[in-house]
Amino acid sequence: MENKINVGDQNTQQIGQNPINQSPINPVPKKPKINYWIISTVILVIMLVIVSIFTLSLKGNNKSMNDKTEQKLNLSETPTPSDLSTNPNSQSRDDEVFLATAVDRFKYKIILYDRNTKQLKEKTVDFATTGLDIGLLMSRFTGTGGTESVHYNPNTGEIILVVGPISGGIAGYKPPEALPEPTFSYAVYKTTFNDKDSLTQLFSSKEQIPNNVMFNNSSNTLIYAVKTYQGAKIASEDIFEFDLKNKSTRKVTLIQTSSDNKEIVELSDLRMSQQGNKLYQLVLYGTQGFWTNQRLELKIVDLSSGTTETKLVTAGDDVVFSITGLSQDASRVVFYTSVNNERKLQLKSLSNNTLIPISPSEDIKNLNLFISGSKNQVLYGTDSGWIFFDADTKRSQKTTITRPFIWSPSNDYIVGTQGEKIVIYDTQRLTTIDLGLNLSQTEINSIEVAQWK
Repeated sequence: MENKINVGDQNTQQIGQNPINQSPINPVPKKPKINYWIISTVILVIMLVIVSIFTLSLKGNNKSMNDKTEQKLNLSETPTPSDLSTNPNSQSRDDEVFLATAVDRFKYKIILYDRNTKQLKEKTVDFATTGLDIGLLMSRFTGTGGTESVHYNPNTGEIILVVGPISGGIAGYKPPEALPEPTFSYAVYKTTFNDKDSLTQLFSSKEQIPNNVMFNNSSNTLIYAVKTYQGAKIASEDIFEFDLKNKSTRKVTLIQTSSDNKEIVELSDLRMSQQGNKLYQLVLYGTQGFWTNQRLELKIVDLSSGTTETKLVTAGDDVVFSITGLSQDASRVVFYTSVNNERKLQLKSLSNNTLIPISPSEDIKNLNLFISGSKNQVLYGTDSGWIFFDADTKRSQKTTITRPFIWSPSNDYIVGTQGEKIVIYDTQRLTTIDLGLNLSQTEINSIEVAQWK
C-alpha cells in the first residue's frame, strides 16, 4: 500500500525595506545614538520565536498525518496476500502457487496463480488423448508413499508430468471408459500452459514406479527415487536424474543397509538445496517389526559426484518420524522418541546440534508433521485440528487450516485449505488470509500437487 502525502503550499514572507524619510539637513546636524547590542538581541529573539512556531506547527502536521495513517492501517485487521513478503534468494518464491487437481479419470486441471498480481494460468490436461489408460502417480496428499508428479519450470514454461497406469478397482475392475493398458510402468510427459501445446512423451520405463519425484530448476532435470523391496522390507533405494533436454537418465546414488547391517525401516521425502547441487533424505535404520536400537540418519548426496555424507540425528528406542519431518534446507528434523514409555515430540537443529522438546497442547494424532526450513516452528495435527507451535517464542495456536499443503520458501506462510477456500496461514501475525483463488469444493478436495514457484 502506497501512502501519498500531500504537502500544502508554504507561504514565504518577503522582508522588504521601507523607504527612509530623511529630514532637511540642519546646519548643525545632531548624530543619533544607536545601541547595536539591543538591536541584535531583538533580532535574535524574533528569530527564536519564528523557529519555535514553525517547529510546533511541523509536529502538529506530523501527528495529524500519523493519526490518519494509523486509522487507515486499522481499517484492515488482516493483511491481504499482496502484503506478504518474498524471498528472492530461493529457487522458489512466495509469489506464485502451483496446483494440480483431478477433474475425472483422465483429466487434471493445472493452475499457476500469482497472489500479488492475481494473474491466473490454467491448463486442462487430458491423458485420454494418449489413447492409454494412464494418470498421475499417486499423490502424497492422498496416500502413503505418494509423490508430487506435476512440476513447472518457470525458466522454460514447461509443465512436467509423471504418469503411470490407472489401477483397477475391486478385483482389477475397469470401468467402460477405460483405455488399453500402457506397456510401461511409468512415463514422463511435458506440455505448457499454451492451449495449442499437446502432451509429448519424453521418457518411459518398465522399472519400479518412483516413490519420490522432485524437479531441479537449476539443471532442468527431474530427480526421482525408486525403492527396491524384499518382501515387505525396503532393501534399497536408487536415486536417478533425468535430463529433460537431452532425454537421458543417470543413476546418482544408492541408499542401502547401514554399515552395521541394520535394515531400512523408513525413508523421508527428498529435499534439495537452494543451489540445486545437493539432496537430503532421512533414513531410519533398525529391524522391521521391532522398535528397539534404532538410528535416524541424514543422508547428504552431492548431485555432481554422487558421493553421500551421513549425519547422525538420533539413536534409541521407538524412534518415529514423518516423511515430511525434514525441513527444506535440511537444517532441522522433527521426530518422536519414547522416554520412560512416553512418546515425546522433539525438534533437533542439525546446524548447532541442539535438541528442542515440544510440549503439544493436545495428543498428536497425525504423524505427517510439517516443519519450516529456517525457524523452530512446527505444525502438527490433533483430533481437534492443526496446531502451530513456535519453539523459540513458545507461541502456540490452533489454526483454522483443515488440510495443510506446504510451507513457503520464506518459512513465514503455510498454504492449505479452510473449508471451501484455499488460504495462507501467516506464522508471523498468526492470521489466516484468503488466497483469492476461486475453485469448486470438488476441485479443492481433489488437489494432488501444491508447490511455491
